[in-house]
Amino acid sequence: MDDEVAITLYGSAAYGWTPVEVVTGPLTLVAAEATDGTVRVTVRAVGAGEAELRSTSFFRGDRFGPQTRLWRLLVRVEPS
Repeated sequence: MDDEVAITLYGSAAYGWTPVEVVTGPLTLVAAEATDGTVRVTVRAVGAGEAELRSTSFFRGDRFGPQTRLWRLLVRVEPS
């Protein structure tokens, strides 16, 4: 298996994203970068199964500001 997926989560001046994490499953991080609240990540399938990716956005101006938001992506990797 050698399949890759690139993901970009766009931030703003007020909200930023934490680095994307592989929570569970047959994915591995290949590359990651963060710029001004926007994060980019490339993941590679290393086997078959179900995987979950996560990140949270947070208010960058005040730690007591609006609530964080959870982003989740569920991925099913099929054998080739």
